Amino acid sequence: MNRTFVIIYVGMLLALTAISIDTILPIIGLIAADLQLIPAESQTVMTALMIAVGGGQLIFGPLADRFGRMAVTHLALGLYVAGSLLCATATDFTPLLTGRVLQGLAAAAGQIAARAILRDLYTGVELARALSGSTAVMAIAPLASPLLGYLIAATAGWQWTFTALLCYALIIFILMRFGFRETLTTPKYDAIKPAVLMRSCVQVLSHPQSMLFCALLAFSSMAMFSYVISGQYVYSKSFATSGWLVPALHALLGFAVICGQMFNRRLILKFGTVLTTILALIVAMSAAILCLALANYSLLNAYIFGIYAATMAMCMMINVSNGTALAIDPHGRIAGLAVSIVGALSFGGGAFGGGLIANLADGDAATMLLYMIFCYVGALALGLWWLWHIRAATRVTVPVT
Repeated sequence: MNRTFVIIYVGMLLALTAISIDTILPIIGLIAADLQLIPAESQTVMTALMIAVGGGQLIFGPLADRFGRMAVTHLALGLYVAGSLLCATATDFTPLLTGRVLQGLAAAAGQIAARAILRDLYTGVELARALSGSTAVMAIAPLASPLLGYLIAATAGWQWTFTALLCYALIIFILMRFGFRETLTTPKYDAIKPAVLMRSCVQVLSHPQSMLFCALLAFSSMAMFSYVISGQYVYSKSFATSGWLVPALHALLGFAVICGQMFNRRLILKFGTVLTTILALIVAMSAAILCLALANYSLLNAYIFGIYAATMAMCMMINVSNGTALAIDPHGRIAGLAVSIVGALSFGGGAFGGGLIANLADGDAATMLLYMIFCYVGALALGLWWLWHIRAATRVTVPVT
């Protein structure tokens, strides 16, 4: 298969998560008003999807190793179509929530298949660069979908936004049927046997590199998900901002991620994957500290906060690309399971922590920034320790004679 096609196809599969979040985020108020949802139910529409993405990955990883990447992709797209239909026809909270859970499970399966495909084809620095390229393709979703979702909902009704998501899944299906072939050359036929599954899980969970970067990804994701869950509320409460400006500011995130991944592919070759990740964390933390200082002097506004959010998204998605590559690289034979464990722990931990931060911040930008800084400090400490560890392990000691 052509490398460019693989990166685009994988990027579109990865984007199932981003497009499910970013398309709906700007219109959650319209949905809530039409279905008469209380604020807690509105937030659940977002958090339920993210919890399903995190937890669902544990299901689909072993299936990808046993039945192949194409089989899991078929399952993902089928679930996504069903979930989108349910949301598009929902008249109250229950079917809407059920549809969002199905979309989340589908996005989880898509992430498993996408990253396992790349691990089948690449390793080492090439794996990190391929993930970076696919992430850049994925970032087109948060670039275009906030404004597109808002325009569709404002002109035709929010139900048609979910219909557009359904059409996106069908486009991926057409690409798969006409341009993709199975990358798992030797299926692991005993992958779903309990004893084998347990041994494989222990292998991943006991690997220091995998677990450290799982934790680093979780800390990074907490900051990102806190914005995803309550960014709309922050703009409304802290800056009295609404209407078209909010999806426009959300769209900045996609542009920033694309630029970040272009830089990432070059920085990896120059500095290495670990050091590039550390640099991204330093940039994100510095931007958060600056914004917190501006907030302390009442100088922080929606535009500056939007630029900070774009900077954060750029840096955090660099971490997602690099951290995921470092976490799954040691487990080629069980790539599906490795991706599922890494994804569940990092995404699930990030979603849980991000939801907690969103609740504690309660729409206050300064409070959210403070908690984000704590997240960056935790991730940076892990990255610096690993950098010291690998340098200490490779250091040559010259005996004194």
